[in-house]
Amino acid sequence: METVQKGNQMNISLNRRQLLFGVAAAIVVDPQQAAAVEGASFNEYAATYRDRGLGKTMVTRPGQTWQSIFGKRMDIAKMLNRQNVQLEQGQVVIVPAENATVESISPFAKQTDVQGKVLHISMRKYAWGLYDNQRLLAWGPAIGGTPWNQRLRRGFKTPSGTFKITEIAGPDRRSNKYPKEAALRGEGAPMPYYMRLTKDGVGIHARYLRGTHISHGCIGMFYGHAQWLNKNHARDKRMEVVVESYGLPEYV
Repeated sequence: METVQKGNQMNISLNRRQLLFGVAAAIVVDPQQAAAVEGASFNEYAATYRDRGLGKTMVTRPGQTWQSIFGKRMDIAKMLNRQNVQLEQGQVVIVPAENATVESISPFAKQTDVQGKVLHISMRKYAWGLYDNQRLLAWGPAIGGTPWNQRLRRGFKTPSGTFKITEIAGPDRRSNKYPKEAALRGEGAPMPYYMRLTKDGVGIHARYLRGTHISHGCIGMFYGHAQWLNKNHARDKRMEVVVESYGLPEYV
């Protein structure tokens, strides 16, 4: 992926369908397996947006898909809803404006006064933004660890703070912790393009997203985004990863 600046506009040049938006086909997850994860069928980000009356939303009907609802705008809709998996019946969906673009729906400022290269991950925005030389290069959806898992009676919040990437893995990386029994067999959860942040294994990787913090602590991104960061920026020693603490969802 190549990112360039033209005037005051952010221009991202890449295969948008398969790289920028990290469409669902890119992550190998059985839809039934994904839906079975606690809370996986609920989009917290979109539901809170609706409850606050911040803009146009809809509730999906049986058989509706991203393509059937939004057509050519479906990639923008996925970004806006922080979701890269199929829609579920009865799910709340944020409807993008007709003229919405990746830049116009960005939750991050185009410029910052922070020096250096920073990958900013916001739990409140459910998003990441990459800055270099005070300019936003790219952004995308992200989720973190679940604050509370009812079944396990504990939380898995992603730690906040400033980190460096200390390990980089490829598309075949799997968890050696979760699910526990599968991990013992070497068949843990897929963690494509893993980038380690902490000694105990919290990192960044590609995964399915549905606008809800639901991981065991890792930061999940669209497949194409994690791949791009992994291949083009993770080895840059200048880059710091700043993870923002949890709070009420924030919107553009």
